[in-house]
Amino acid sequence: MASAPPELPQSIVLGTFAGIRNTVSPERLDPKELEAAVNVDIDDAGQVRRRRGRRQVATGSWHSLREVGDIRLAVRDGELGILEDSFAFAPLGTVGDARLSYTRVGDTIYFSSETVAGKIVNRQLLPWGEPGGGEWVSPVIRPTETLGAVAGRFLTAPPNASEIEAYSGRIYLASGPVLWATELYLYDKVDASKNFVFLENDITMVRAVGDGLYVGTTAQLLFLRGTLSQGLKAQVIMDAPVVRGSAVTVPWSKVHPRARSQPMPEGFGPVFMTGDGVCVGLDNGEVYNLTQDHVVFPQASSAAALYREDQGANAYVAVTDSAGGPAANARIGDYVDAEIVRASQGG
Repeated sequence: MASAPPELPQSIVLGTFAGIRNTVSPERLDPKELEAAVNVDIDDAGQVRRRRGRRQVATGSWHSLREVGDIRLAVRDGELGILEDSFAFAPLGTVGDARLSYTRVGDTIYFSSETVAGKIVNRQLLPWGEPGGGEWVSPVIRPTETLGAVAGRFLTAPPNASEIEAYSGRIYLASGPVLWATELYLYDKVDASKNFVFLENDITMVRAVGDGLYVGTTAQLLFLRGTLSQGLKAQVIMDAPVVRGSAVTVPWSKVHPRARSQPMPEGFGPVFMTGDGVCVGLDNGEVYNLTQDHVVFPQASSAAALYREDQGANAYVAVTDSAGGPAANARIGDYVDAEIVRASQGG
């Protein structure tokens, strides 16, 4: 005669949580792994807490929210402006609906999209680059009848770009599959005859580290080592697309997978989404996939991302646009209603 199945306990006590894992079926999850974590945060100690609520602080159509240096920029209803700590919005000028990319050199903030570009100096909106069709610049300072303005260069304003990044005395600008670079320390001028790198696919990310540039495309992640003057040497890091708009700059000590077990070098690098997972880029083209073998993400055409630190919970947050594709990994199974109760010190 078969014995009765054992009664399941009403409460299961867990010490810490390892995070979400959706690469195995739910019944194969470790007790520390979660199939989903809805409206909760997991802090650095592996403890789960209820996520804080939200409230509406402003209306309108918003995009391109980014903290650049000591100011917070955003676009509301097509106008670029500064979002104050009080959530008041100070408009600077009209830029349209295309997503903006930002970078900073000294006290000047540069921004660009596929349709518009400019710079912000002392909270004032200014054009980026000289107006007009460009100019011929020759090393001959005082041309004569026998020595004209030879061996010159045709310099133009930087092109509109979907991604921009300052690195080693230049600003790099991505326009389709072309990565342009401004003249050395002349951020308003581009040599139209050189100072560009042509790639095979459209560029979706440009992020700098100490010794090179991470360049994401619709098909690959590359590392361009060195500087333009030395000759940027391209290395394919990953054969996976990089999601446009998903990159944020984060301290390595907060995201390196071995940060808890050994000292980490000081510095900052990009965290970004790829077709293979969320990755972090370090110097020398060293990349770690932070979600490999744990989470499979749906395909995304673009994202809006941020990094936040809140009471021990360091989180990379990205909201993705699936462009009409599946928005999530769907599963059918049992529904369990559970309440998480922190045990007392006495057990």
